[in-house]
Amino acid sequence: MTDKGALDIGDAGSGAILTLDNGSTIAGNGTGTLTINANNTLDVEHGGNEGRGGATLDGVHVTDNGALDIGDAGCGAILA
Repeated sequence: MTDKGALDIGDAGSGAILTLDNGSTIAGNGTGTLTINANNTLDVEHGGNEGRGGATLDGVHVTDNGALDIGDAGCGAILA
């Protein structure tokens, strides 16, 4: 996904979850923003692809007012 604007995860208190896995990339070209609003979650998981799991946030400014969950212990999820 290439986002040169703003990506918001849920309205405050809505309980929304955005899950990224299998090498997903969000590219903001240095000007994109990702906001995790209160009581919402960005969930990074390994996924099913062997060796290439997790996600990349490239050129995205992140504001975390909620939760950033990078996989369970030992699952191999990576956030780059």
